[in-house]
Amino acid sequence: MKINEMKATGVAIYLTDVQKDLLETEKVSENLLQEFAKKLDQIFPTIPIYLNSENRLQQLFPHSYVLSATEELSFLQLVTTELPQSQMQDEDIDEVFFAYCKGVFPFLDTNLSIQLQNRHSKYLSQYSYSENLPVGTVPLYLSREFVLSLPKTAVDSHAYLLKNINEYDTEIFYQAPDLRQMRLQFDLSNLRSIAVTENMLAANIVYAELEDYLQKNPRFFRNVPSYLELEVFRGCNYACTYCPRQYGENSQDGAFMTHEMLHDMITDLQENLPGELTVCFGGMGEPFLHLHLEKLVDEVLGHSYLQEVIIETALYTDIEHFLTYLQGLNKEKLEKIAIIVNLPSLQEKAYQDLTGGGELKPVLEKLEQLQKYLAPNKLSVQI
Repeated sequence: MKINEMKATGVAIYLTDVQKDLLETEKVSENLLQEFAKKLDQIFPTIPIYLNSENRLQQLFPHSYVLSATEELSFLQLVTTELPQSQMQDEDIDEVFFAYCKGVFPFLDTNLSIQLQNRHSKYLSQYSYSENLPVGTVPLYLSREFVLSLPKTAVDSHAYLLKNINEYDTEIFYQAPDLRQMRLQFDLSNLRSIAVTENMLAANIVYAELEDYLQKNPRFFRNVPSYLELEVFRGCNYACTYCPRQYGENSQDGAFMTHEMLHDMITDLQENLPGELTVCFGGMGEPFLHLHLEKLVDEVLGHSYLQEVIIETALYTDIEHFLTYLQGLNKEKLEKIAIIVNLPSLQEKAYQDLTGGGELKPVLEKLEQLQKYLAPNKLSVQI
């Protein structure tokens, strides 16, 4: 077989724990799964489908196989053991490759997927992907060589590729229009992705028509809020030279959001606008001046689809009660709390000048205390 006639020898479908859970609910309709199965059959007829767990997709693929693996790397390695032998008489080149879907892709574009596969074959690539198409529009194409080169420390194959891209023969596929600014996802990885995928399938359009359609119908992809910023306390004891508070009207200082008010807001969002949500306690006030901040955080953590609750703070107040609160949380809730600390300088004199007399040492001590409870990626400083 000529190099430019080579095709993928299998399709690997990897689902995260979140995607597995969603797949087993009525939120993912049978129509979405059937559409995905139909398009895979059009692009890759008769070749094996490999799944990383037992799920509803098995019923739609008569030639599917479950390769039980909880981690992506181990799953991809198992897939390579199922692929056929190389036909090239060269010990340094393995032309065998497979298509890889990280999720369920009902909006898969058959023409673009075939174009990318042909380019992967033509240039004998080790890894082919699109950096501008939304996830779920085309699959990735991975060579067996690439998978077998991954170190045991590689948690995410694509992230590893991007950090080491010069080490591989990589084909980057660009296709207009470039819709990256819309942050679209067609992989059924969350409620928003499910909703926008259903809307686009109902419209019966292909990717080339997507931009024009969304400009005319923005409600079909921005249907629920994803970020909510709340000023839970009005006021701050600092007088930072760069803060807009120094130039505004502060007669309402001391006002605060009650727990009852926040409860009604979160309940209303969850019942009437369900979707993944990030909540930020910020604005121009200092959240830790709120006498019952822990109750507010606890209320937000009760949202069924909460992604994260962020607290923006200068961290100059007493946080002992909050530290005790963190100590009592389970791992799942702790992982949803992030704190961003306003730290304008690590020089004592400059810090005092910028904050209007603030003391640096106590802030640094509290940062160290918070490190005992929050993961490194959940505790940040703004300098």
